[in-house]
Amino acid sequence: MRLLGSFLLDETIWWREYVSPLEERIRERKDDDLFESELKEIEQYRLDPGSFRSVYYVLQNGDGI
Repeated sequence: MRLLGSFLLDETIWWREYVSPLEERIRERKDDDLFESELKEIEQYRLDPGSFRSVYYVLQNGDGI
């Protein structure tokens, strides 16, 4: 395998693109019990946003496919 590149999704991207919209939609539904695990995840983000970073690697198979 050959590494073609990589990119980072930092905590600000996670907040803007995932956590904040998720929280907004949950609040619109007004059903906190149904979304208990998601609300816990949002709380975890608030406590430690740095743990919400991801690195993605783009790889190419050795035979070029």
